[in-house]
Amino acid sequence: MGIIRSDTIDTPYGSSITDFYMAIADQSIEMRKERQWGVDGELVGTVFALNFSAMVWISQDARTEGKSAVKVLSYGTTYETLPTDKTIYDLAYDYIKSTLTEGTYTDV
Repeated sequence: MGIIRSDTIDTPYGSSITDFYMAIADQSIEMRKERQWGVDGELVGTVFALNFSAMVWISQDARTEGKSAVKVLSYGTTYETLPTDKTIYDLAYDYIKSTLTEGTYTDV
């Protein structure tokens, strides 16, 4: 499971890549239920915090061939309620897609 993004990303090596492959792969993914407190110390609600990292390769073939990732991106978001029809990975990939400001993506 992963996505191919058609936008451009800068690598830590001083170059840019377009149409790159990214996947959560073996990176950490975590969902926590957190309490939210008001200014007077009262409990005002709870949220579900999703934190994860995704690795970036120059292509899906590069990942399949065991080449090193060129970058790791970290993400975090919260949900007031969790959908019952999605896995934690579905939520993570949906969030990555929602952060695209240019370009498109393809699920692979």
